[in-house]
Amino acid sequence: MGSALRVVGRSFRDWWDEMFLMVGINLLWALLAIPVVTFFPALMGVYNLTYEKAQGRRVERELFWQGFRRYFGKSWALGAINTVATLLLIVNIWFYLQFPNWMFYFTIIWVYVLVVWLVMQVYVYPLAIEQEDKSLKTIYLNAFRLALVRPLFTIVVGLILLVLEAVSIAIPPLLLLVFVPLAALIGNHALQEMIAYVQQRQEELKKKSEKK
Repeated sequence: MGSALRVVGRSFRDWWDEMFLMVGINLLWALLAIPVVTFFPALMGVYNLTYEKAQGRRVERELFWQGFRRYFGKSWALGAINTVATLLLIVNIWFYLQFPNWMFYFTIIWVYVLVVWLVMQVYVYPLAIEQEDKSLKTIYLNAFRLALVRPLFTIVVGLILLVLEAVSIAIPPLLLLVFVPLAALIGNHALQEMIAYVQQRQEELKKKSEKK
């Protein structure tokens, strides 16, 4: 819980440090989200810029356009996979809800799969940048692994993102001016937190094996 809150805190701090840039990028994303063809590339542009900020580097608007161009095709592949897979899981849940008695247990299984799939999304877009030379299969597999390594951390981050999204939808100015780069910052910081955690665990295991 503490690690998740620190990730969110760092994300708010980074957003505040670049407030005018972040507001401008959010507005730019909103404009590019109107034509469907640029929706996902614009989202990837936001993730590319906030990835650099999460790394502690200087950021400027050009990083948005760099991500928009570089990941245009990949962003659409990720967006299509996420949309289709989510819809299929929801349809499966609805389908099994129509049946009584023991078939209900299949609903529980599919709900569990949907939850895992959704919390994985915390890492998918950040991993697409962190591991840009990797295949989509590898990106999703690594996102799944990270979600399982620290499930509580991932679930808390996912729930915080869900709450922020709900608040932003309820208060439209937040959706237009704040939410998208803030959510991308949280995702990128969560990935960096997980990378550091995995590396620390590997170092600890290495030291233990050397002592034997």
